[in-house]
Amino acid sequence: MIRRILGFVLSLTIVAAALSIAYEPATQASGSLEQKLKDAYAAYSAQLNNAVNTSRIAPTPNPYDVDHEAALQAWMDGGGSLGVFYAELVYLGDSEIPLLLYAVDSGAGPNRYVCNIHVFGFSSGLEEYGNRYGYSFYTGGDNPLGSVAIVTDNGGTNYLLHYERSYDFFENDYGGFDSIDVETRLFYAIKNNQWVDVPMTAYEVATSRYIERYAPETVRDVLTELKWLQLNPWEPLGNFPADWAITEVSAAVAANLVPHSISGNGWQNATTRLDAADAIVMLIEKASGKTMEEIASERGWNLNINQFSDTISHSVTFLKYAEVTTGVGNNRYDPHGFYDRAQIVTMIGRTAETFFGKAVQGSNPFTDVPTWAAPYVGYAAANNITQGVGGNRFDPDGVLENQHTAVFCYRAFNAW
Repeated sequence: MIRRILGFVLSLTIVAAALSIAYEPATQASGSLEQKLKDAYAAYSAQLNNAVNTSRIAPTPNPYDVDHEAALQAWMDGGGSLGVFYAELVYLGDSEIPLLLYAVDSGAGPNRYVCNIHVFGFSSGLEEYGNRYGYSFYTGGDNPLGSVAIVTDNGGTNYLLHYERSYDFFENDYGGFDSIDVETRLFYAIKNNQWVDVPMTAYEVATSRYIERYAPETVRDVLTELKWLQLNPWEPLGNFPADWAITEVSAAVAANLVPHSISGNGWQNATTRLDAADAIVMLIEKASGKTMEEIASERGWNLNINQFSDTISHSVTFLKYAEVTTGVGNNRYDPHGFYDRAQIVTMIGRTAETFFGKAVQGSNPFTDVPTWAAPYVGYAAANNITQGVGGNRFDPDGVLENQHTAVFCYRAFNAW
């Protein structure tokens, strides 16, 4: 009896086992899913921004600093939150729209003694589906106890998996007390806009990924993605431009200046030479009011006669006739290769000359541009097609990303 009582009294459960539902005020969504998505992303953005403004983005811990006692004492002394260290948008259960998940470090030392996992959903307003407090060794290797994971079953449904760790104390044969670790695996999902427990035996886990590792960059990425999704709610998650590019990329998409091969391939991924050719042709068509076929017919260009041995793209053939591109030599275009920043600006300058009668002139304001590209970069700078990367530099050899291609084409369209 004494052993059972002591075991009950001294049992230390680090993780709270109950989830509470809290409601936050939010703008009521209209009947359309698109408007609901926009409202959800706006509410998520406000919520995550508030969490960051309240407790900042947490610094990455020093993996060599393992002073556990100091970390615990600092936490007990009320050191306060170290900040938000992880965020993502994720579908859980049968959620119609993604949920916002973020983690706040409530400890005050290098071992990040306690964290708080928040999950927010959106139906008619912002709803917090609960938070989890967990004991987590964020710098302690691969021990999953007290951590949180997103698991996916064989049917593709995501669940939140929480490993709870507790200590069960018992009297030993020497009159003292020993303890053993007790691990519990708890699964949660969203069903009909409600937070529900899912029996562990209800499905087989196909994949699992932990979020216990510190990843402060995910917080910034999600804030940027939420800003983008408010303008483009149907974009797939993860396909978002950098914060500086959001406004102009959105405008380029709205103006039909971006081929789907670019818009659907990740805005921060590199643009292939074939996709760049399609983008330049779309720019020409939009700015001239004529199709590529109409222009080719007027100029006597036969688009069915390939100009290169490694591609049958009409866009590439069209640009070769126009001498906007000359390929890479040996009768090859290298369609799956990549352009750099100097090359795409040069193509835009040649397009301005050939199709719109622009005189490519203007003083090159940058210090790192090669001679062959200087006139075209100067023209682009004079017409606000490029602003460089700062420090009087253009970064001519920099990777041309899809967001760069969209912004360059949008600015050129405005210039013409």
